[in-house]
Amino acid sequence: AKARQKEKKGGLVRCGDLRKLRGRPAILFTCPTKQERAAAHELGALLRDYLKKLKPTAAKAEAPAAASTSAALKAEAAAEAEAGARVTVYDVGNVGLGYAALESGVDVVELASAIVRDAKDDASSAAAAAKLVVRLMPMQHVGFAGLGPCLEGAGAARPP
Repeated sequence: AKARQKEKKGGLVRCGDLRKLRGRPAILFTCPTKQERAAAHELGALLRDYLKKLKPTAAKAEAPAAASTSAALKAEAAAEAEAGARVTVYDVGNVGLGYAALESGVDVVELASAIVRDAKDDASSAAAAAKLVVRLMPMQHVGFAGLGPCLEGAGAARPP
């Protein structure tokens, strides 16, 4: 637990090996220089808020009528906790750049579009209030190739 706390300072998780990030939908974001931690915290909160709005949890949508109010409240709290755990913001080692990975099954294009649309249309929305996140770039699938295969592919593509 202590190692996890050290790793997660200011909402950012340090990512030494970028290969760990492949295969998951993500949002790449830019922010002012030396504001990465604050922007990561801001984006994490914004993404969690929009995930709750855009993708109601299966527990809420498919749950039969609960036997008691306490059981319904427990189910709702568990669903909200699950929804809050979907976003992990990584420090990829570049100044002014961050990476927010989401769980599989989230449509990051729809998510980023909704945030940008709300920021444009509603000046009182949480998206419009976000001051540190400059650009959002949704990535539906993240891959990784080592330097060797990249150079081989570039060499084969070059004309003789």
